[in-house]
Amino acid sequence: MSPPTPLLPQSVSAKSANKTSYGFPTILTPVMSPGRRRLHTAFAALAALFIVSLYFVTSPLLSLPHSTVASTATDWTRWKSHRNSSKHSNSWSLSHSHRKPITLDTDAELAAVTNFIASLASNAIPPTVDPSKPIDPELVLGFDIRSPRALEDLQELRVDVWEKNPIIIFSEMHSPTCREAKTMFIEMNTKPGPLIFDIDQRGDARVLTPLLHRLTATTSLPIVLIGGKPVGPTITDLRSMRDSGELRKLVHEAGAELVSSQKKNKKGRK
Repeated sequence: MSPPTPLLPQSVSAKSANKTSYGFPTILTPVMSPGRRRLHTAFAALAALFIVSLYFVTSPLLSLPHSTVASTATDWTRWKSHRNSSKHSNSWSLSHSHRKPITLDTDAELAAVTNFIASLASNAIPPTVDPSKPIDPELVLGFDIRSPRALEDLQELRVDVWEKNPIIIFSEMHSPTCREAKTMFIEMNTKPGPLIFDIDQRGDARVLTPLLHRLTATTSLPIVLIGGKPVGPTITDLRSMRDSGELRKLVHEAGAELVSSQKKNKKGRK
């Protein structure tokens, strides 16, 4: 009886070869075809290239000192905070712009116009303004007329302008009656002294004069304001008020200090 023939490895066809779920032959496959070997090599090269690229990208970040990383994080946080605050500010401004602007009554308009021309010598009423109609508040007010605080700011302006200037005279430089009115108040020796505007010397006289007449219900100059209220209005009325002492009383009530002539003369002798 002849000995049994040893089992020899048999060739396995591509169709019958055992494969993994990825399509590569298992260890039972004795030989890999040249095409599959090239494919396997290509995949290995791509994996190696990915690993090397990942190293070069991440290594600078890993090598940064802790302070630099913290600073970068802080800058990012600040940028986000600034962006969010900018969005909030823009949204607030957008809703703020839809607020109804404040309107000026006659007394408020007179205070706003007076404060405007008293603030700077260069301030002038634009020639496009119609003096017979209420003036645009934005032309003479230095704050946002749509702000939630607009009414409070307006009230503060009204109080401030008359406290700083208890006596205001709108006059003409070469008018005899205007000169008499100015002299009348200068001789009272008030502190502060009268604030005088010679309207005929201003570039906006054609607009400002009728505007003041409308706001004070007068028809001629001078216009005298004591505590923000027109008095007189004629020079005859002013003389009568001076002689009766009523004018000094109004000046005192408006907040102006009356300096006696005797006290002034004593200071002069020293």
